[in-house]
Amino acid sequence: METEQKRKLKILIVEDDPINMLIITEMLKLNYLLFHALNSEVAYELAQKIKFDAILIDLFLGDDSPDGIEVFQHIKNHQSEDCIKIALTSSLRPADRSNMLKEGFMYHFQKPISKNELINAIEKRLEQHLI
Repeated sequence: METEQKRKLKILIVEDDPINMLIITEMLKLNYLLFHALNSEVAYELAQKIKFDAILIDLFLGDDSPDGIEVFQHIKNHQSEDCIKIALTSSLRPADRSNMLKEGFMYHFQKPISKNELINAIEKRLEQHLI
């Protein structure tokens, strides 16, 4: 017999822009348990303590921070292979798509992000791991 309550997936959002963080949070807050990192240090700390079901990382985290790819390379070692890895960027060229896949991201979205596309990507990947 299936349980009435489904476990909420844990998602880490690494985004230095508070407005973008708020927009992403509003998109996902009803369906998922969200953790926020406005900088690389918080992302590193959370990734060491918590196993996430998905990680969304902005590729440009500001001038004083490592870029999103460097942050991703550091924190992915603390996560399972099943963790859904999503890159967020303000510009996306065809070459960028190829590089994101090489770096280990499963999906990449250009801002502004479509709520439906983001949720569909997360749910599709989740279904693939449950089958």
